[in-house]
Amino acid sequence: MTDNIPMITTPETVVASPYRNVKIAEKRRKGATYKQLADEFSISKERVRQIIARQERIRKQFLERINAPLRHVT
Repeated sequence: MTDNIPMITTPETVVASPYRNVKIAEKRRKGATYKQLADEFSISKERVRQIIARQERIRKQFLERINAPLRHVT
């Protein structure tokens, strides 16, 4: 199942929590296919691809900031 991931519902749409997106990216790094993830989280393969791409951009930006040299401020 989906580990009881909290969902925020509005009349127009259902918005998943960021926790779901992190879980999707983790499972993909462990070898899950887009199809498996799409079926598990009840979303399309294209949406899985978009989520993974976004999570990788976020991860890359985070690593760049961590590895950036410290600035000397006087």
